[in-house]
Amino acid sequence: MQEGVFITTSRFSKEALDYVGQIDPKVVLIDGTDLVQLMIDHGVGVSSAAVYEVKKVDTDFFIED
Repeated sequence: MQEGVFITTSRFSKEALDYVGQIDPKVVLIDGTDLVQLMIDHGVGVSSAAVYEVKKVDTDFFIED
């Protein structure tokens, strides 16, 4: 079985996408958008620029006994 991965920082042409859909060996195409998402998901080559804290109301605080 033959497998392959092609990565580009751009986009694949419609012809390339069509061709990969027609061939028997498993070939994965990773374009720029997919590459960026994979980098973010796995923390590769990225760092946090900002972290936001989200607060919610603690309703138990307002309950009278």
